[in-house]
Amino acid sequence: MSISGRIEKHIWLLVLPVAFWVYAASFNSMPALEKDHSILGESDAAAFIVLISDFSLSKTYGDPYRLEGRRLEDVAQKHKIHHIFYVVVASMLYKVFSVLYMLLGLPSKQALYAINAALGCVNICLLYQLLKKIDVGKKYKAVFIVLYAFSLSSWIFHSVPESWPFSATLVLLFLVLHFNLRVNMFALAAYVGFAMLNNVFLGTLCFFLIIGAWVHSNTLKLFIGKSLAGIATAIFVWLALMTLLSVFDAGFRPDHYFQYTLWFKSHIAPPIRILDTYYWKAALTQLYFTSIFSNQSNPNVPQESLLYTLQQSRLGMAALASYMCLLLALGWSGIRHVVAQLGERGKFDNLLATAYFPMALYAFAWLFLTVMMDTLGGFLYSTIVTPLIVAALYRFTDWQRRTHKILWTTTLLLVLVNNIQQIMIFRDSLLAMSH
Repeated sequence: MSISGRIEKHIWLLVLPVAFWVYAASFNSMPALEKDHSILGESDAAAFIVLISDFSLSKTYGDPYRLEGRRLEDVAQKHKIHHIFYVVVASMLYKVFSVLYMLLGLPSKQALYAINAALGCVNICLLYQLLKKIDVGKKYKAVFIVLYAFSLSSWIFHSVPESWPFSATLVLLFLVLHFNLRVNMFALAAYVGFAMLNNVFLGTLCFFLIIGAWVHSNTLKLFIGKSLAGIATAIFVWLALMTLLSVFDAGFRPDHYFQYTLWFKSHIAPPIRILDTYYWKAALTQLYFTSIFSNQSNPNVPQESLLYTLQQSRLGMAALASYMCLLLALGWSGIRHVVAQLGERGKFDNLLATAYFPMALYAFAWLFLTVMMDTLGGFLYSTIVTPLIVAALYRFTDWQRRTHKILWTTTLLLVLVNNIQQIMIFRDSLLAMSH
């Protein structure tokens, strides 16, 4: 390999130290983030700080059923039960980074903001491995890594304590194990059950097991048997682990977990409005557009962020125009490819056997999941979707086409400049809240 080839192959590694520093420093001096939840991108950083700073499996932090005068500790107790995997990992990382920060003469509390910065670097590495699987020979992977690293949802949620970026870690690791390493289906099913400790909706990763069962089954009976066995394995592992954890806190007991989930949906979470097109539009824009950029004044990144961006920022309008052109150009290439594959008998199974096509289907499935859960949290949930969007863009980018080169150069530049401005706007807003 030539020197230029080696440089191109490894230049993406330079993103890691830059990304870590940017993530760890972006919001580490904002007292408002530690006093109230849902003030930055619907993140619950304040509640997670309560858990991470003083974590114990057996400690009861508050009453998750409290409605009147609901406190941070009550929210923290809820998150302890629903996102325990992240809390355990984050609390261990906090202890390590606290020591390092102390040795460097930095306030140990700022180490809280290094936790997700480190996880963000892990996510970048996992995404790179997936890109290699999709097309190892394609050049300029660093372009896609930079877009992912500094897309708005990646930047914000890798900069504050929050469980959803770790859900993205678990999803990306699953995909690497599944597509790159070809791990056994039942081992992957057990992994899914373990991942559900962080977020029960990661049970949707069984989608890939079902597709794998379809591709590798000769009969319908075998396909159904494999699919049901994989799903049953994941559920069994999750139930067993939750039952084991209930030794420390009764809230982990599966029946208590389901009881609280139903109570939360009926008393706190908004009702499901699956027939209202507004919520579909809100989920669509949050997952596939605002996840990449916005330029508006509300740091909580509301459902209407794309509309506010068009109203408040010419730079945001330019970024949207360029991004839309890129999506149209690459989307047209993708549609032509898929139609050509489907036009040939037996090619659909070949599509399902690829890495990029099931990942794209999974990214679109999150549109439905977001409407079912809560579209107010669409930007938060986009942490799972954003790397899949980047992977799809990677698959259908053709660097031999001048149009693709121009659109990528323009879009990446506009998104980076726009997001720097957007983060500065959010920092000013959070500083004002802190005084």
